[in-house]
Amino acid sequence: FAVAALAWEEPELDSIMLQAVALEEKVHLGLACEKKPAAAEAALNLAALFDDIEKFWERKGVESSHERSRDVAVRARAVAGLIERGDYDGAKLAAENMAANCRGCHVMHAVPCEQ
Repeated sequence: FAVAALAWEEPELDSIMLQAVALEEKVHLGLACEKKPAAAEAALNLAALFDDIEKFWERKGVESSHERSRDVAVRARAVAGLIERGDYDGAKLAAENMAANCRGCHVMHAVPCEQ
């Protein structure tokens, strides 16, 4: 999905979220285009990035976003694990669930996203 620049009104988060968008797209495209190793790598990178996003929200004291960020990191690692085990249908479903969590946070903060 796409995130408008400075949509969060937090320059640190804007930069990180643009990276997250690119990684999430790589996960979905990799799963759709039979580029499974690239999708798994993107999912692990996305998880690491969401570890940073979780810390950002923790510093800001926004518990709901902190929890959602942690959940996205866990789900991204699950996507990578499913790909590594060869469960591509499971990985696709997990990636869709991960994206739904992302959208939920965007809705909560009234930040545009599209997929």
